[in-house]
Amino acid sequence: MDTTCKACAPGVDECTSTAATKCLSGYFISGTACSVCPRNAAVCTSYTVITTCNAGYSLVSSACIICPNGAATCSSTNVALTCNTGYYIS
Repeated sequence: MDTTCKACAPGVDECTSTAATKCLSGYFISGTACSVCPRNAAVCTSYTVITTCNAGYSLVSSACIICPNGAATCSSTNVALTCNTGYYIS
């Protein structure tokens, strides 16, 4: 009997013939598949639970918001909490 290798579905890092077992960054396990996280979320456990945002974004009230220019973290789109190297709080 011949065997072949088949690719997992998009967004899936590891899978079996019937289910995703590990998702790529920016996706979460949803039943037997991987679903995309909300916009600008790097890690989430569901579409409503974000744990980490992409670089340049901070988690505020369960959403990833864009930080001001030069900010590493922020509490709103115009309030920097920490700055990237080469920047300072003003």
